[in-house]
Amino acid sequence: AEFSQSLITFSTCSSLEMGGSGSKQAQLDKFGQLLSVQEKEALSSCFAAVAGSPDAESFSEDKLQAYLSGPKMQLPPEIISRLFGILRGEDRDVQVTFASFILNGSQLLKSSISQKSQCIHRLCDSRAPTLAGLQSLLQTFLQAVLRSPCHEAVFPHARNWTPAGDNLSVLVSNLTDTLRQKLSRSSSEEDVAENQPVSVSDLESWLISCSLALRVFEIGFAFCFYQQAIRPDATPSDIRSYLGLDSLDARDSLASTERLLIPIKMQHPIFRETFGSKLLDQSSLMLLNSYFPHEFRGKLYPLFSSLHHGESFSTFCKQLMDKGPTLVVVRDTGGNVFGGFAAESWHYNPQFTGNASCFVFTLLPKMGVFQPTGYNENYMYLQQTAQTLPNGLGMGGQLEYFGLWLSADYGKGHSKAKPRCTTYGSPMLSATEEFQVDLLE
Repeated sequence: AEFSQSLITFSTCSSLEMGGSGSKQAQLDKFGQLLSVQEKEALSSCFAAVAGSPDAESFSEDKLQAYLSGPKMQLPPEIISRLFGILRGEDRDVQVTFASFILNGSQLLKSSISQKSQCIHRLCDSRAPTLAGLQSLLQTFLQAVLRSPCHEAVFPHARNWTPAGDNLSVLVSNLTDTLRQKLSRSSSEEDVAENQPVSVSDLESWLISCSLALRVFEIGFAFCFYQQAIRPDATPSDIRSYLGLDSLDARDSLASTERLLIPIKMQHPIFRETFGSKLLDQSSLMLLNSYFPHEFRGKLYPLFSSLHHGESFSTFCKQLMDKGPTLVVVRDTGGNVFGGFAAESWHYNPQFTGNASCFVFTLLPKMGVFQPTGYNENYMYLQQTAQTLPNGLGMGGQLEYFGLWLSADYGKGHSKAKPRCTTYGSPMLSATEEFQVDLLE
């Protein structure tokens, strides 16, 4: 009964049977039932590191502030203060005891979405969480995760991509857009103000529908509690096991890649292209990777870049065709960055091909992913030498009126959507309906 208390009430261990320092192992076994042996060791090490001694029975907020505001996490003081309140429980007069830390810490790390939602709700604001507060919290966790040495140790491949930079705020806006729309429907106001309150129920529904946001919070919590596990001799495999990524080193395992925030950029064993992307950064990759079908997540192989291969539609098609699922990214001369994910191999065909896993997207000036509406099945189209059909690459819409079109006359394209592309429900992706290609990957 003591163990089953959830984050709804934020268990206070002052009301539980604690015992002295000699009973720490018993407390660990009693209140850490959600944890593996390795995770128990990691949480115990974390408690000792925060408290400053392996013999300490409790720690103050100042200790937690010093631990989590340092270079390993760089969380702001107000977030750490709210996290301290969660770990301590409802009793405002006590410090965080070992048992309270294990009980509430293990629930933060291993509990259900419902319980995590209540915790995240409290981290937004201890009084009245708002949409703006949630956006700020998500961006804080994204920044903390990406800057953390834990991230570098666990995901060393991330350095192969351009850092997220200012695009993180664009990503956060996109991730919270569905929640904003839901609040708009339930509000009498036309536009939801940034101070619109967010309930626990709203937050839970959003996290269920937005797997990327949930994963960011989960990894952030893990980094907070398991950073002590990163010893000088620890390998990425050692640390990944704490994050539920212990099978990452199994190269062909589905579980090894589908939970990555950022895909691994790999050299294809046959095509062996090695160029870097000028259009994709860590924030855009996090978004796109979360929409890829599970079996395709986690790995990307470079195939074509107009900077590397030249501005030729024939070369583009040669590099693109019969390569399996591909991601096409365009920057037009107006500065917009957009593209499409093809879930099947490209090949010349007078008919539309593809399946409902295809999607189109925009990355700049806004981020958005647009999946099939079910109106038609005009997912993919490719022709180069047809006499009576349009020659080029198209996604969505219909012939001569594509949601995304790259002409075989290299450099020309269009994105026609009035008001929306029938296939993907996407708006105009480019800066102007008819556009010129600046860079193609």
